[in-house]
Amino acid sequence: TKLAYVLGASIASFVFFFSLAYGAKLLSPIMQKPIAWRILDSFIAFVMFSLAIKMTHSVGWF
Repeated sequence: TKLAYVLGASIASFVFFFSLAYGAKLLSPIMQKPIAWRILDSFIAFVMFSLAIKMTHSVGWF
């Protein structure tokens, strides 16, 4: 079972990093524009604020 775990983890890691590199190559022309970075930054800010609000609600601060 250890061999299957190592093999599965290795394949998953390879697929993840290959997909990450391929996605970066595909998005490279789009990310040359400042508006694309603003959209990405806005999405990241939305996710972070959503998580922060959810965490403050879960501990009873608000």
